[in-house]
Amino acid sequence: MLGPQASSAIPELLRMATDSKSRYVAWQATEALGSVGSEALPALVMVVTNKQALCPGRALISIGAMSNLGSNAVLVVPAILSCLNDKDADVVASAVTPLGRIPVEPATAVPAVAGCVHHRETYVRRMAADTLGRFSQAARPAVPELVRLLNDSDWSVRNMTTNALMRLRRRC
Repeated sequence: MLGPQASSAIPELLRMATDSKSRYVAWQATEALGSVGSEALPALVMVVTNKQALCPGRALISIGAMSNLGSNAVLVVPAILSCLNDKDADVVASAVTPLGRIPVEPATAVPAVAGCVHHRETYVRRMAADTLGRFSQAARPAVPELVRLLNDSDWSVRNMTTNALMRLRRRC
């Protein structure tokens, strides 16, 4: 991890993450931003919201890995929520997961994540089920959606949904 001592590199890393024509360079720069830590949070949000950026999913993964967001979570939640309707399934999947890991108002996140249980991609539906299970009692409004997922054509989605419902039951 680069850590805060690398914060002087944030502007250049942001430029590389958003202006590069190379997906590899953009990926590496975005990953490095995530390694700087919470000081790079505004830059990561800029990568997520920049429609020209090649690796918004990598930025979302970095944000989701930050365990010390605290009140800064308020800054990232709108950006994450906006990604749930992205055309790129990888971006959607990368947005679903952080919502179950960062401090976010369940009344906002649960309905948005519940909307992802109907996604065309199996891995998005599976991640949505897992994330809903992390919300404990606050995910109760999504139980009908989770119950529908028990009939999903993919066994891994059904399995994750069963696990999510069991977590809800244990915590409720």
